[in-house]
Amino acid sequence: MAIWSTYKVYNSFDDFKEDFPEDAEDIAYQNHDIENAATIYYFDNTDEFVDYELSEGWYISLFDDLDGKLRGAPNPLEYIDADRFFDALKNSWDDSSYWTNDTVVVHWTDY
Repeated sequence: MAIWSTYKVYNSFDDFKEDFPEDAEDIAYQNHDIENAATIYYFDNTDEFVDYELSEGWYISLFDDLDGKLRGAPNPLEYIDADRFFDALKNSWDDSSYWTNDTVVVHWTDY
């Protein structure tokens, strides 16, 4: 598992829909309020989403500058079972701002 993410950020639903029309349609069809989102994050796969959560998202304060603190020791984040961790994240998230088809992950916010 890489410890960085390459995800896409959209500032409007229309821009997101232009790049990913099928995913946008699926999300909107499921009555999610994505059309009014201020920011939409698109992750190509679940590993990328896990990387984001650990390195830039919810867990950043736990692992901020971890490589600098390890002084050459192995990075424990490289040994996390990403599939298992993703399943735990998916089971705990708010469905009103996350969607997945178990391949890609989309997260949107009001800010």
